[in-house]
Amino acid sequence: MMKWRDIFTIVYFNLMEITNIHSLESRVIWQGSVTVIEEKGFIKITSSSIQNNHYQIKTIVDFDDKSHYFATANERNSWIKFDFKSHSIRQTFYSLRSRHDFKYQNLQKWVLEGSNTDGNEWKILDSRNNVKRLDGLSLQNTFEVLNGSESKESFRYIIIRHAGPNHNGDNVFVLSAIEFFGYLY
Repeated sequence: MMKWRDIFTIVYFNLMEITNIHSLESRVIWQGSVTVIEEKGFIKITSSSIQNNHYQIKTIVDFDDKSHYFATANERNSWIKFDFKSHSIRQTFYSLRSRHDFKYQNLQKWVLEGSNTDGNEWKILDSRNNVKRLDGLSLQNTFEVLNGSESKESFRYIIIRHAGPNHNGDNVFVLSAIEFFGYLY
């Protein structure tokens, strides 16, 4: 068992290098209203929808990229799911960053959940309501996982679900970047 900080550089750069974030070798698979971005390697990222092809979901794992963001369609309970494939993660903290170009549609209510069964059983790891710390341009904040960091339970799947209107009052889920901290197994 390694602490996340011990392998953070490996994992972070693996998310960028193994998954080939800046390459054109990813494939977008449309499954009804669900968009699946399947990159080579470490993780598979899926979302409930995508606003259009300009808002690529793969950009959210590149914390150095401050000029792109991901946006879903204007639908209630939109989500982004991470499948760590042959690994699991026990999260202790996570960081989120708001969009860079306009100060609206920033996230203020969400639920972070973990599962080992891909959707049959989800455990709430953290939930936030009326968060103001992301309501601005390129604001980032790190949040402690309030309901799971002490449990020693790890999960293959992590989902972040938009749980209510954003700061603009609609249901578009906009996120510039996300970063996980904890233990990787």
